[in-house]
Amino acid sequence: MALAEPGRVKLVIACGVLLVSVVTRAEAPTCGNHIVDPGESCDDGNQTPGDGCDATCHREPACGDGTVDSGEECDDGNHVNGDGCDDHCRQERAPVCGNGIKEGDEECDDGNRLDGDSCDSTCHLEHACCCGNGRIDPGEECDDGNDINNDGCSAGCKIDPM
Repeated sequence: MALAEPGRVKLVIACGVLLVSVVTRAEAPTCGNHIVDPGESCDDGNQTPGDGCDATCHREPACGDGTVDSGEECDDGNHVNGDGCDDHCRQERAPVCGNGIKEGDEECDDGNRLDGDSCDSTCHLEHACCCGNGRIDPGEECDDGNDINNDGCSAGCKIDPM
């Protein structure tokens, strides 16, 4: 089958359906027709700026588009945190214990790395050393965080006989 002049095939995806048409006459590129014509980098079917494709059918810079634009530290093409580049296109940094900012898996961060001040040197909460605090301390067989007997761990932090 011979294609008519100029012989271009247009592929359009609309509502998940692939539409194919053969151009039989020369058409001027039209921004906003869902067809990426020569000179356009996108065509989202409208000429509304701020939606990723501007009024002249050129891509608008946006976090998550895979291109590091002005104001972005990184852009890995997604909006997923925990992969080195956060959902606001800022570099993710490892938590630093002792900087006064609770980050990552820190339970606390009091701005220092000293023990004995309720937040220990590894940024975990310090609990009073006694039975019932939910943490097994020296001399305890168990500690379920309460003082109830017959629940598997006694009020004296010994394993209850079953």
